[in-house]
Amino acid sequence: MNRLFLVSVCFACFMRMAHADDTTAIPMPLTPLLESGPQVTTAPPSPPSPNFAPTGYVEGGAGASSVTHHYGGGGEMYVRGDVQTDPDNRWNMELDDQTRFHSSGTYEAIGNTHIWEKDLYSTEGIGIGQSGIFLPRYRIDASLNQAWTEYSLLGTIGYMHFDAMDVHSSDSILLAGAYYFPDAWIGQAGIWFNRSNPGGVFSTTQFIAVTKSAPKDYQATLRYDFGREAYQVIGQNSAITDFSSQTISLDVRKWVWKDWGVHAQASYYDNPFYSRSEGTLGLFYEF
Repeated sequence: MNRLFLVSVCFACFMRMAHADDTTAIPMPLTPLLESGPQVTTAPPSPPSPNFAPTGYVEGGAGASSVTHHYGGGGEMYVRGDVQTDPDNRWNMELDDQTRFHSSGTYEAIGNTHIWEKDLYSTEGIGIGQSGIFLPRYRIDASLNQAWTEYSLLGTIGYMHFDAMDVHSSDSILLAGAYYFPDAWIGQAGIWFNRSNPGGVFSTTQFIAVTKSAPKDYQATLRYDFGREAYQVIGQNSAITDFSSQTISLDVRKWVWKDWGVHAQASYYDNPFYSRSEGTLGLFYEF
């Protein structure tokens, strides 16, 4: 096992933590850019092999959603992937075409995960939205992740800036942790502290999650997000503000052949104004 895996899990956790439906996060259809990396393990990263060879994955898929109260259904088509260019750097990219709230747009993102020391990692990413009232004009993410391998713990502190298509913007701080149990179980929990403008509105969003996997067989994550949102666009010149919301989601990756597999996601989101049921299905290839 090499250090590539724990970095992949770390960045996937960070990006998944960013899921929310206000202006503090990419809308729900977008998924972690590195989540199809090597399998969950409780072991710490090991020194790189002297015979390093680039590795990565590509994935393509589509999804659909159903929304109550006449807010309109949605859909998406996506292509994403990543490549390990050297023992300390992993690059990821995503192109996602989405429809939501009777509006369509495209989101493009690129990011990097860098290993500074054996147990210290950072992630950086930037994304740009094209059209789509629900997408960010641009979004910036960064995190610092420290592993305490003797205690099977991983701590994360993160930052996100979200600039909406209208006049709103948000700055968010993440505090999170993960515990690596025996037999490839991982427990995760975290909290986002969000400040949205104009108005300097403060809100928090929490999450808990559990992941189970078997190498080259399957990986499954069950997650629950809950808290308050400061602002969310739901139509042209229409928004909802200062409300509670919750999301429950299941993410399953199943290897069908040695390097091929399917990736399925399902989620249910609810707030006082509407509910949304959503699912995606993709095919991935690792190299």
